[in-house]
Amino acid sequence: DFILRGGGYSVRNYSLNPTEENAYKLLRENPIQRNEYVFQFVRLLTHMEDNCYSVALNGDWGSGKTFFVKQVKLILDAHNPQFHMKDETRREIQTLYKADEKPNSYATVYYDAWTYDNHDDPILSLVYAASQSGQKADLSDSPSHVLEAAAAVFDAFTGKNLTSLVKGLGKVEIKDRLSEIRDTEELKSKIHEFIDTLTAEKANQLVFFIDELDRCKPDYAIRFLERIKHYFDDERITFVFSVSLTQLQWTIRNYYGNGFDATKYLDKFFDLRVSIPNADYERFLRDRLEIGSDETAGIVCHEVVRQFNFSLRQAERYARLIKIAEPQFDWLRRSTSFDLDRAFTASYIIPIIIGLQMYDLDMYHRFVTGNDSTPMKKILMGIGILECTPFLAREESLIHNGEDIEIRDESGVNLVKVADRLEEIYQAIFGRKDVFGDRTKYIGMMRFTDRTRSYVEGITAMLFPGANYN
Repeated sequence: DFILRGGGYSVRNYSLNPTEENAYKLLRENPIQRNEYVFQFVRLLTHMEDNCYSVALNGDWGSGKTFFVKQVKLILDAHNPQFHMKDETRREIQTLYKADEKPNSYATVYYDAWTYDNHDDPILSLVYAASQSGQKADLSDSPSHVLEAAAAVFDAFTGKNLTSLVKGLGKVEIKDRLSEIRDTEELKSKIHEFIDTLTAEKANQLVFFIDELDRCKPDYAIRFLERIKHYFDDERITFVFSVSLTQLQWTIRNYYGNGFDATKYLDKFFDLRVSIPNADYERFLRDRLEIGSDETAGIVCHEVVRQFNFSLRQAERYARLIKIAEPQFDWLRRSTSFDLDRAFTASYIIPIIIGLQMYDLDMYHRFVTGNDSTPMKKILMGIGILECTPFLAREESLIHNGEDIEIRDESGVNLVKVADRLEEIYQAIFGRKDVFGDRTKYIGMMRFTDRTRSYVEGITAMLFPGANYN
């Protein structure tokens, strides 16, 4: 049995936007087993008082950093009575966080740097984001001492009042602000007054979660780091940068030159570097993405994600493509012995091709043009390919010969190594069409013809009849 078992295909979106609602949902369900790490990070933050700390939460793109920091933010918000949150939600989050030591009163600010990198100076948008944090209504409809303090910061730039200015933030580009600063020390003083007012009204400590800085234009990323270091040096503030340090170092070198020591430069800004833990991909694929590991196609999918080292985001996209092809797997459950080539190809080859399309287009092209069977051999040799009955002819069996596994007939004569049998199958599907004369090749219990390749092309193009576009 090497067909994907089960017939029904669900109608759902496997890709989640990192909204507060979805962060809360994943905090409850814990599909990738990261909750304990989220809780530990909260505990880490609670020990970063009495000094201004800056933490780099390091992880590759697509590794789930945004969800991670938003879940940390939810826990801190739930323990801050000044933060606007539904009572039921607050109680549920407090129940999830079972630490004996509860967080202090923290005001949190989530700041998507990429959203604002068309601005000339990050201070305006950062103060604006802090002013809005935890508000029940629109900023302009909620006058408070915080807004008055924020207005003073804006006045240091432009002399305009806050209400008229913040309505345009995020919608129009702020131009030439730096040239309008009347006095640097006055601006620094106004920012500290703003922090005084913000903490007095909303919390004892302030945590800024800075996201997507590694995606920003180099000049904006550099300016952000340097101006934060200069103007926001306050013991009540902790900065958490969720970044790919590798990408951020490239950004720094793009700005200062390839010979610049980006690692030492970043040491000036980050007091602590914490790597985001690996997710439980087995559980994530099984429970969240509904790709089981108890059938052949599912086993291959799990191995593709592992071998190609897909991020969580890539795994979601991969699952979406596999689900489009799922009706074909269902059809194969009813296949006859004449369709064993299709069944084998669907369960073993198509998941690999879909993964290659995402992983490396050059490698994908070499694979489908019959020039490189390495990805197929590497993946299939590591899973249950040897248990696949159609892989062998009726008189053949597998013999372990040291580290090698060989295929022998009933007389015990050595026929071929497993790797060579896989190469035969690969060439039967993707090799030159005139290589076999009559264009039919029997391998094991399977018969490969030109239709096999056409079948593969239709499925991997996602344009076959019955594709599940839901």
